[in-house]
Amino acid sequence: MHVSDRASLLAVVLPQGAEGGGLSVTEIMRLARLNEREDERASERVHRALAQMEITHLAQRKMDMLSDGERQKVMVARALAQDTPLMIWDEPTVFLDYPARKKVMDVIERQAHEEGKTILCSSHDLHLIQGRADRIWLIHNEQLRELDPKSSVEELEKALIQL
Repeated sequence: MHVSDRASLLAVVLPQGAEGGGLSVTEIMRLARLNEREDERASERVHRALAQMEITHLAQRKMDMLSDGERQKVMVARALAQDTPLMIWDEPTVFLDYPARKKVMDVIERQAHEEGKTILCSSHDLHLIQGRADRIWLIHNEQLRELDPKSSVEELEKALIQL
């Protein structure tokens, strides 16, 4: 499968700090749309994703000049701009303060429940995932255990300790 075909199907956000390579936020965002030529629709997606993450003011800044938290917000926005049916979020709230972490989780929840996206999100933050997920799995020593997504944080913590 060609890379542009994959880019139209799958968006990924990783916990590593994104490097900028001298590119601006807008240039990094446009790289997410490898399957589209630069047109008004692609620009609209980029602008909408930056607005969702409340970082439109960073659009012309160089990635290398951003804080780790700002870079993480850009990478979340980039995944949103891809507008793919499947999204993998690996610790998407790393480097973020609590209000920003909550915002990211709200956006992820909307993507799944309102936009119909399939989301796989890994997180160690039980407070942020509790009540949002359709399914919760705990993975420990190559064992997979499904938990009730309606469980309280205390119940999830207890299940973690019992593993």
